[in-house]
Amino acid sequence: MKKKRDPYPPSDLIDKHETAAMCGVSPYTVAGWAKRNVIPSYKVVGARRYSRSEILDFLAKGRRPAVTPPSTPTNTKGKEE
Repeated sequence: MKKKRDPYPPSDLIDKHETAAMCGVSPYTVAGWAKRNVIPSYKVVGARRYSRSEILDFLAKGRRPAVTPPSTPTNTKGKEE
């Protein structure tokens, strides 16, 4: 019986910090993209990992979504009108 080969060598799998650096966004943004299936990700022993080659392909095809800044809370207390 042949052993099933892993499609991604361990050297191709990177964490959210390296993925964030490649994409020019924060690790939180990368995690959000993975959660919304914007970028492919894989669970490896409970940790989420990303394929370097797939991220490079994602960036080359210009599929990077716009990053919206977090909304600024409005403080209406104590404001003069």
